Amino acid sequence: MINIESLKKEQEEIAQKIKLIDVIKEVKIIGASDVAFSFTYGYACFATFTYPELKFLEEVIVKDKVDFPYLPEFLSYRELKFIIKAYQKIKKKPQVILVDGQGILHPRRAGIASHLGVVINKPTIGVAKSLLIGEIKENLKEDRFSYLPIFFNNETLGFVLRSREKVKPIYISPGNLITKEKALEIVINCCKKFRIPEPLRYVHARAKMAKFKDEKS
Repeated sequence: MINIESLKKEQEEIAQKIKLIDVIKEVKIIGASDVAFSFTYGYACFATFTYPELKFLEEVIVKDKVDFPYLPEFLSYRELKFIIKAYQKIKKKPQVILVDGQGILHPRRAGIASHLGVVINKPTIGVAKSLLIGEIKENLKEDRFSYLPIFFNNETLGFVLRSREKVKPIYISPGNLITKEKALEIVINCCKKFRIPEPLRYVHARAKMAKFKDEKS
């Protein structure tokens, strides 16, 4: 049985270890990871790219058994083991990692990007397709790369970004070892033709493909 209160306490402890500072002066390699799930298995893809050119460098795909259910505020307990396993196999480690999910835009400031960043001591950025918490006090313009701050308890925790004209926005927050402003800058530079940043589009597609191939075999 899952002890939710125990997990909340652990997340609060993780949040205490987060540092929102820019530790990397010049980003040259960026990483991204996503996980696809069947009923019993998870398939993670971790890939690296040059930055800001986004030239593909390397990928690792891992498969493992699922041992935690989907719970919106506790995504890291379901996905993190897959991401870390794939990350450990990447030969040349990235300086910054994009994660499909929340950073500090989380009820206890410990979304999956923050959790990952603390565990592996790396700069991480959360890029989410929906808003878990927070308030946007103005109407976001329809123009590409329009953005607004996201407030929670009168503090800016991240940004809402229109990555493509007249499409639904994405929600960006720092995970660890990076500032909100730098996280926004990097995500903007990773958005090319589509709503989702290119590195995350790639790993999402590759993880889904790995799942599909395994189910067909």
